[in-house]
Amino acid sequence: MKLVFRSLVLCIMALGLTIIAKAPAWADYPEKPITMIIGFNAGGGTDLAGRALATEMSDILGQPIAVVNKPGAASMIAAGEVAKARADGYTVWFGSAGTYVTKEALGQAPTPYGDGLEIIGLSGTLVAALGVPIGSKFKSVKEIIAAAKANPGKLRWAHNGVGAAFMAMGQGFVTANDLKVVGVPFKGAKGLREALIAKQVDFGVVNAGDRLRLGEDKFTVLSVIAADRSQVIDGKLPTLSEQGIPFVEIPSPVGLFVPGGTSDKVKDALSSAMKEATARDSFVKRMEKLFIPATYVNTADADAYVKQLQQNIKVILPKLRKK
Repeated sequence: MKLVFRSLVLCIMALGLTIIAKAPAWADYPEKPITMIIGFNAGGGTDLAGRALATEMSDILGQPIAVVNKPGAASMIAAGEVAKARADGYTVWFGSAGTYVTKEALGQAPTPYGDGLEIIGLSGTLVAALGVPIGSKFKSVKEIIAAAKANPGKLRWAHNGVGAAFMAMGQGFVTANDLKVVGVPFKGAKGLREALIAKQVDFGVVNAGDRLRLGEDKFTVLSVIAADRSQVIDGKLPTLSEQGIPFVEIPSPVGLFVPGGTSDKVKDALSSAMKEATARDSFVKRMEKLFIPATYVNTADADAYVKQLQQNIKVILPKLRKK
């Protein structure tokens, strides 16, 4: 789709008649650089996905999009800063809808979804998987379940912090299978991976793409926490659904959010640019190299998706509150 973000006024004078072509509603936006705030350290899945999108959208909009990393509180510090920012489209948040919904359910989000923050669209999904240390006695997820039931309270599982989307997905697996296991929080994905590599835990919830990006000699991934194979990435791993293993689906789709009250013309401009950006071969190839499935979801569908996540999270909320 060809988009025009600069004023286009065609004045045709003929026989005393002046015809002026109407400019796009967002013709005066953006007029200066945009700041994209990401709530995790540089180099993680969310950061890399956000930078890929920022590169393409900057080219389309004709203004730089500067990425600023402000980690903390499972990205809620960054989300809170954007929620308080001026609603003019020059400060945006790139983050996980799953994490925001989980934090909101726990009363730890900076503002209710749809109030202080509004979604523009989704650009990809961070795929969660169940991993074990190299050399683990567990060769399948069903073996983990059997061992947990035979030894209540003995197995330890790693996650990246209460309220984070990957933690919620792990808890969805634990709750649906009625497992009595001990959750061990680590600071971010890096800490979680290091715990698996050091064999400090029995299993953990990792980014499925990390096994390809970092090498399969770091830890072993047993299964993707997903309902269909569209999220398997390389086609090799089984999904929990394929194995008949129940879980509560709390996925981690990542996308763009703006402060509540942002004008429709600005949201339309960002939405249109996002749609074009995610359709570009350069974006898709970059996401493939990151092992992150690129999936564009427009504003209306993304909003509906978030609201469905809000319903799903209620299933595991009592367990999350005990953490």
